[in-house]
Amino acid sequence: MSQAETREYDGWTRRFTAIGARLNEAIELYRGLGFEIMLAAAEPDADKVAESSACAECFVMTLAQTIYTRPLDTHIDAHRDTPTETSATER
Repeated sequence: MSQAETREYDGWTRRFTAIGARLNEAIELYRGLGFEIMLAAAEPDADKVAESSACAECFVMTLAQTIYTRPLDTHIDAHRDTPTETSATER
């Protein structure tokens, strides 16, 4: 199972990728709306950068984070029927 499939299976929804102030604003917004937040390193779209490694090596891509959310109060691990904690760390 890929990382994206695992996240989806665990109830995470991919929102968007951001850096800096926009990333911080989005984190505050989603928390305020009652979501649990997970950040993951941004990955360039393989279809758009298939011929070039420039995006993967770009400084901006090293700062960019993809935001994933899931409802804070309703997540139950389907395997254990108990609440779980977010495994990714936020910066």
